[in-house]
Amino acid sequence: MKRIILYTCAVLLMGLHACKKDKVEIDNTVKAPLEIEFDHIVGGKKLVLGATNYNSLNQEFTVDMLKYYVSNIKLKNTNGEEYVVPQNDSYFLIDASTKESTLVHIEIPEGDYSQLSFVLGVDSLRNTKPIDERTGVLDPAVGMYWTWFPSYIFFKMEGSSTSIPSADHKYRLHIGGFGANEKPADNNIKTITLDLTHGGAPKVRSDRKANVHLKVDLLKVLEGNYNINFATSEVNIMAPAGGTAIANNYAKMFAHDHSH
Repeated sequence: MKRIILYTCAVLLMGLHACKKDKVEIDNTVKAPLEIEFDHIVGGKKLVLGATNYNSLNQEFTVDMLKYYVSNIKLKNTNGEEYVVPQNDSYFLIDASTKESTLVHIEIPEGDYSQLSFVLGVDSLRNTKPIDERTGVLDPAVGMYWTWFPSYIFFKMEGSSTSIPSADHKYRLHIGGFGANEKPADNNIKTITLDLTHGGAPKVRSDRKANVHLKVDLLKVLEGNYNINFATSEVNIMAPAGGTAIANNYAKMFAHDHSH
């Protein structure tokens, strides 16, 4: 009995020591790596570009291209302190055809984080900067830019459906518009805020890489407050006007799955 008691006390002391040690290790003056993973699905299944999916009307459709901008990333720790990723390091182009682009890598202070927010789109400041100051994923040559109406395309999703009554059965959803130089102003910039406590808040430490795993449901682009019927809806949106309903839908396509 004495051995059991001594063993139990030792285990408890080790646990308390580990907790204390973990607490001491958090240093919010030290930057540590965080990976944000954008995992694309369609309803309950993983996105496969070019594969057949079905909407709630049982209309088949494919997703052949998916690209969108994520920018202006902010995180809030469990103490309520917010960290804003420096803006020059906070623009990413997610491309479903390239695995590497779906893994966003940033560095933030050590800590336990309870909230993530980011902009889906490109803010008005970057939209209006001189072209020669926009490089990397913001280079207009990347193909996410309207030259005829100088501004970024925030979200681009293309595919096909046999229900579309056009010769090529194609749909093209190109959504942009930052609320300037337009009458009326079409502002389709969306700020996404996600609670990270469900599924385990990420513990960001300098000795390891933390990961925030997001599920991105593309079915919600087509269904929500506005439901696309491929047989009757306008499915070729190539300008800011007309894109608001789709932007309102895709603002809800993100969900925190888990962190580690």
